[in-house]
Amino acid sequence: MFVIKDEQGHSQVWPPHAGNTRRAQGRISKILQALPPHSQVLELGCGHGDLTLALLQNGHNVTAVDRSPIMLEVTSKKCQNHQELTLVQAEIFHYLKNEVHHYDAIVGMGILHHVTRDLQSVLPLMVHCLKKEGRGLFWEPNRTNPLVKFIFGTDVGRKWFSLEEEENAFTTEDIKSILSPLVSQVRVTPQDWAYPFMPPFLQKELERIEKMAPPILRRWISQSLWIEFSKSPFLEAKTESPK
Repeated sequence: MFVIKDEQGHSQVWPPHAGNTRRAQGRISKILQALPPHSQVLELGCGHGDLTLALLQNGHNVTAVDRSPIMLEVTSKKCQNHQELTLVQAEIFHYLKNEVHHYDAIVGMGILHHVTRDLQSVLPLMVHCLKKEGRGLFWEPNRTNPLVKFIFGTDVGRKWFSLEEEENAFTTEDIKSILSPLVSQVRVTPQDWAYPFMPPFLQKELERIEKMAPPILRRWISQSLWIEFSKSPFLEAKTESPK
């Protein structure tokens, strides 16, 4: 199966594959390295729970939100040995609008582009749900990348990937324009030259090349954006390398 879909027939998760697993683990590691120890974390769009499980295994308390019962069931089974998990079935906008708790971090992988219609409302609500020193950490598709632009910007690409009507990728400027007035610090970095199903040995070689590439090349070739924002004036990593 090319992608795993939810009960509405929309693409949500890449299927098991050595390349997909390595790619996801790199993104998860980036999030873990940016979190203070024992954080209260809100995960938006938990999907199959890979990030959820990693957060729990690294000592964080997690509230995981997803609209799909199928996804939540998989996450529940994967994380069944961990008590520090609260699962919530809800649309992101409605959950954030009614949330009264404040978190050390709000995180997600490939979820904000599902709520572009409500993004101008979702991001301020997200910031409101963060503690004073709280931070947001997200991976999102980079619309400047030609293939990503094809997938999200053409009828063929959207049909091929079973995208929802409101799904759309972002540019660096899109995210910064909304977040900059809301937070003390925002950093959006084009990263990750690896694509789904790419063999691990090729991913490793691309990572080496990417580190040496000039920023203008990274802007166009990177197929993802690493998004960090904080209510505090600091965005440095808070932990040593995760488990």
